[in-house]
Amino acid sequence: MNRKISEKHVAYHEAGHVLAYYYLIGDVEATIIPEYDSEGYCIALGRTKVSFSVQPSSYEMAISTIAGPCAAAKYLHRSLAELLQCEYDGDHREALDLICDCHDRKNGLFTMEEISRNVELDARAIISTRWNWVQAIAQALLEKKTLTYGDFLRVIDPLPSLEFWQSSQMLQQMREASGLC
Repeated sequence: MNRKISEKHVAYHEAGHVLAYYYLIGDVEATIIPEYDSEGYCIALGRTKVSFSVQPSSYEMAISTIAGPCAAAKYLHRSLAELLQCEYDGDHREALDLICDCHDRKNGLFTMEEISRNVELDARAIISTRWNWVQAIAQALLEKKTLTYGDFLRVIDPLPSLEFWQSSQMLQQMREASGLC
């Protein structure tokens, strides 16, 4: 991030990552304690869901990467494009690298624009359909500064499944085209 931003802004950003990582990848921890050149960070601890492959796909990781800025944009009532350009260039670069990897693994089956658009749509869907959980996670981060996976589960208990995720057309097409990218 290029400039100093509020702790609450960071908490919403990290809360977006946390929720997406949980649904798409598994165990997750997050903090809003500044470290190095970052105001906060979220760490995916590993694949814990039986139905998941050993490694998260590039597509899942891109969604999780963009979910943080999506949550911050919703909280700030600003456009995602503006935040990615001005404040979250690291997340933006990481997501673009993951989208390129996804495109390359699928031998151009989907255009970069298609993958990018669907990554954003899926990230927005996670954030908008569970906004109350994003708010609860952000509040817990503001109070505790760091959330372990156990803390996260206590904040969001119980976590329902995301019905929209099963209907994600891009994910379905990625799976049908010889596995996830």
